[in-house]
Amino acid sequence: GREGNLIDASDKVTERLGGADTFHTASTAEIFDAFTLDDGNTDLPRVIQDGVSIPSTPLRDAFSSTDTFNAVPIITGTNRDEMKLFQVLNPEFTRTRLGQFIVARDQSYYSASSDYGSRIWRIRAVDMPAAQMAAAGHDQVYAYRFDWDDGGRVFLTNLKKLLGASHAMEIPFVFNRFELLGAMDRYMFQKKTFAARDALSRNMGTYWASFARDGVPANGASVAWPAYAAGGEALMRFDSETDGGIGLIHGADSFEAILADIKADKRLNAAERCRLGVGLAVYLPRAASELGCGA
Repeated sequence: GREGNLIDASDKVTERLGGADTFHTASTAEIFDAFTLDDGNTDLPRVIQDGVSIPSTPLRDAFSSTDTFNAVPIITGTNRDEMKLFQVLNPEFTRTRLGQFIVARDQSYYSASSDYGSRIWRIRAVDMPAAQMAAAGHDQVYAYRFDWDDGGRVFLTNLKKLLGASHAMEIPFVFNRFELLGAMDRYMFQKKTFAARDALSRNMGTYWASFARDGVPANGASVAWPAYAAGGEALMRFDSETDGGIGLIHGADSFEAILADIKADKRLNAAERCRLGVGLAVYLPRAASELGCGA
């Protein structure tokens, strides 16, 4: 299937196998091989809307009516620096020094690219579906953004800058178990940040436990977490007390706001603006031309 300019990786896999019929006769190894690209990376498929298990109509449309999704209490959220996890090992963004220490090729562009990509992630995963569900009459949708970014350093590798509040960083806090990066955990989760981390983790755990028990994320000792409602959009921001603490973010983000910010961002040169603009154009077609980048 297709959505805008995005091509489903499953189409490509089908082509490599020789057609859809070969899925029934291909071996497991042949199917796995079809997902492997020439450069050794893996081409991940999107959801296959087969009209049987998954409706053939766009999945996002289901949120427009409480008759077409399971309207139970929902928590949805993103991390402020989601994209950094995917940038940190991408040679387009980083390189190694002295054979093992990862550094950004250009820290300003590295951060800017993550900022805008992570905001798009928030719009697509939080603001848009939450607004649709709220407009459909579902008043039990709760949204958050996780901002903790106090990772330490390993000589030349600055984890605060390279990972920050990256994808999956909230998981150790929800479960109060600071294990995520293996041998790097001792540098990411330093002893000097333990008290602040532990306090944030315990607060998050209270909200999550309340939600699991009662369907409402509550914490009597902290900030009240309102439902996300059209016209009164609010996300709970989770961070340590040493960096702003727990509080509310009001208002939805938008592709138009991202475009305006890219235009004004002094961290970016013209080529970098175009690079980000072309990516934004998948969701806001006029972005590339407004940035003077062509179609």
